[in-house]
Amino acid sequence: MSAAIHRFQVTLVFDSAVLSHVAGAIPFGLDAAMLQEEGKPALPGSLIRGNLRHAWNQVVEKGFSSRLSKEMVTVLLGNPPDLGTGGDRKAGLLRFDDLWRSATAAEATTPRYRIRLDLETGAVKRGQIQSYQPVIPAAGQNPTFSGWIRCDRLPDGVNAETLRRWLTRGLQLAGGLGAQKGTGLGRLKEVTVQYAPEELAKPDLTASPPSGFDDMNQAALFSLSLRLTPDRPFCFPRIQAGDNLFISHDHIPGGAIKGALAKLLERHYGERKNKKWPDVMETHFDAMRITHARAVKTGVDTRPRAIPLSRAWIDDRFKDLWRMKEPGLVEGKVPLFQIDWKDKTWRQAIDEYGWVKPERTLRVRNRIDPRSGATPGEDGLYTVESVKPGDHQWLANIDFPILTPEEQRQAVSLLTQLLAEDYPFCHLGRTKARARVELTKDQWPYHGQLPSTAVNNATRTVVIVLQSHARLLDIAEVAESPSKLLDHYRKTWNRLGGKGLLQLSHFFARQELFGGDWWWRHYVGEGERDYQPELFTTPGSTFVFTIPPGADHATLQTLLKRWQREGVTDTENARGGDCWKRNPWLPQNGYGEVHITVLDEEIEGGAS
Repeated sequence: MSAAIHRFQVTLVFDSAVLSHVAGAIPFGLDAAMLQEEGKPALPGSLIRGNLRHAWNQVVEKGFSSRLSKEMVTVLLGNPPDLGTGGDRKAGLLRFDDLWRSATAAEATTPRYRIRLDLETGAVKRGQIQSYQPVIPAAGQNPTFSGWIRCDRLPDGVNAETLRRWLTRGLQLAGGLGAQKGTGLGRLKEVTVQYAPEELAKPDLTASPPSGFDDMNQAALFSLSLRLTPDRPFCFPRIQAGDNLFISHDHIPGGAIKGALAKLLERHYGERKNKKWPDVMETHFDAMRITHARAVKTGVDTRPRAIPLSRAWIDDRFKDLWRMKEPGLVEGKVPLFQIDWKDKTWRQAIDEYGWVKPERTLRVRNRIDPRSGATPGEDGLYTVESVKPGDHQWLANIDFPILTPEEQRQAVSLLTQLLAEDYPFCHLGRTKARARVELTKDQWPYHGQLPSTAVNNATRTVVIVLQSHARLLDIAEVAESPSKLLDHYRKTWNRLGGKGLLQLSHFFARQELFGGDWWWRHYVGEGERDYQPELFTTPGSTFVFTIPPGADHATLQTLLKRWQREGVTDTENARGGDCWKRNPWLPQNGYGEVHITVLDEEIEGGAS
């Protein structure tokens, strides 16, 4: 049996110059310039999607098609963004290439100008001159752009030929694309849509695991590592005020990777509720943890490590102050923590802990009222700042629970074939990025990881640094006594298993509020009408523990390994509980990742 990705190659030929605005910096002296990628003019896929939506809606409103309905348009393209309700969207089946590049051999770059005349004087009105730079093809050529439209499955009752005709007629009806269509730009001359399905063979679970996995001969905890290479800029928005600005995290969330993996399994085996998934995934998928994927330079084999909040800048050098229980001078000088660092300090810290900063791209998108041809107020305009892959890749780790030798072989064989280049992840973030994924054995280590000694009778101190956000505090308890954070954190670590094994001495931590309206409606449920955010502890937060007398060191060793492998979170009184369907902030989705260092050193009694 095989699965197929339905693909349609679309070629657009124009009989006039074309202009699709680039956002951000443009050459000096220009008011508008053409979007370009690697020096070639390009049309954004969102522009094609928007014009296709308008054309199809016109067909529906005029009753020109008996089969294309308003509901079918939503199924294919999703519902348009409703920025007034938190950007809630339902994704459509069709996926458009991010950029549709020019196929024309050469384009002129001579600017054009528009003016507005004063009717009384016949002269140009003050400030009413505009310079712009559209795509102007070489003599005898027409501007030509091409791209792909894909969908994993066809709508019920619709075959590939029907959808191909709908795409062709919809784009033909659009008539023109881009800016300044009223002045003659962007006139479509020809639209060609060709169906070219991409066949995907169903994985053969009897196949032998690839090389490097030949030691799976006993039941054990099992780890794999992923290297993701996105095919386009991606955006996983940070939590922020406002509905029309989306600024991406640098990382790819573990929950997004896990969701994409579930989509791949559904594509090949059907919905999970039908109990058709392979046994290893049916049994262990929920317990499987996938960490956030962190950016590295292409080919690097270590994941960056969170910069500890105990790290301070003193006299032009770094010093880790986790040993200090009380604030004070260090070597007679005032320590500068992250909140006070300048560019030079940040650059050095970023290099020391293995972080990179991929370039970003800014796209300004707008919704057009098909009747007026204008953007309908502020709600129809929004900006997306995405991360450009460039020469970067993203590394993540997968942790399984205990698997039998056969389950290990089945998991490796299944994932290796699902994640091969012909089975790319898709629907990653707002831009619906796809990513090629490479699978290897064991885990990616942290950059510059200090060797953690095994717990023994000489062990005195344990230092835990959060690598991702974690819910460690009950917001209701903290609200009652916000000055007693140490007590609250102690209660949490005791609930997580540290009681009698570890005593929290002190900490360096920051807290943030999470839980926007979108999360509340989609995860907590309609029955929970009273909105209340959750309190999360940020990456880099550092917790310093001592080992109380009489603690069982073997049990402590087991506990620390479990925390490092499974992550930490406190679901006590959490509104979403410990179910992934209601709570996206679980360790299985990449939250609560920790780096643990075990030391034989004593904690100093105070500041020096």
